Amino acid sequence: MRLSLSHCTIFACLGIFFAAPHTISGMSNTAQAQSVQIGPGGVRITPDRDHRHRGDWRISEREAVRIARRQGIVDVNRVARAGREWRVSGINRRGHSMRVIIDARSGRVLRTVRMR
Repeated sequence: MRLSLSHCTIFACLGIFFAAPHTISGMSNTAQAQSVQIGPGGVRITPDRDHRHRGDWRISEREAVRIARRQGIVDVNRVARAGREWRVSGINRRGHSMRVIIDARSGRVLRTVRMR
């Protein structure tokens, strides 16, 4: 059996089509499992570690704002730390004031208060 150029092209496209999802998912898992650090010693790739098991691990102010945005805050007015809680105040999509209270260790939303 002789294969023409069009047959080879079709087989190549099918191979790329079926291999692409596996390649893309493999790359995304790899990208999530490491980070890049730039320092005085140069560029270094380090694996991410889950620091939640350590007693001193806390979410950052930036992460608290991200969590509050997922709860509906569009414009952040104030971010304050109160003991083991982050309190993020702002305006929701409808223009009403809103406050999201987040556990500073786990990142879990404790309360969402919407003011009218």
